Amino acid sequence: MPNGYEESNTKVPRAASLMSTEQLACSGTHPHFTTTKCQTNRNTNVRQYWVVSANWGGINMLEAFIDYGHWQMAADDKKKPENVSMRANMYPGDGIAIRSMLEQGSPNICIRAIGVIEKVEGDAGRVYVTWVRKGLNRIVPNRGCYGAIHGPWLANEDFKWVVRVFLT
Repeated sequence: MPNGYEESNTKVPRAASLMSTEQLACSGTHPHFTTTKCQTNRNTNVRQYWVVSANWGGINMLEAFIDYGHWQMAADDKKKPENVSMRANMYPGDGIAIRSMLEQGSPNICIRAIGVIEKVEGDAGRVYVTWVRKGLNRIVPNRGCYGAIHGPWLANEDFKWVVRVFLT
């Protein structure tokens, strides 16, 4: 597989990895991130990117999340203030990727789906998502993404990694 990526869906043209940071930001110009413009009440118009888990205490919730168009932390993860704080910083228009772990000690994770956040419910903790790429098997460096939620990453600060996770 080229560049260590394997996908069961259609491929994104290689040119997508050559886009500028402005296109990765909130302009809505990238074809996979045009459904929602970024919310501007966070004092920035730059799209954030999040990597999340679909594992609920050993139960893989990936298919359910994709089928029902949302992502949600497991009950145990909701008890961790740092997770709740990160989820509170998710906004419509942000990018989200579901990851799975590889073998123990691996420096990589596997991206299974990517999408765009449409709505965040505060109390229920549910994040509604338009999943734009599903059935992925994209291997990327883990960047410490071992828990329920990680981010935000910004394209202008983490360009190469964001492109590998979300666009190539």
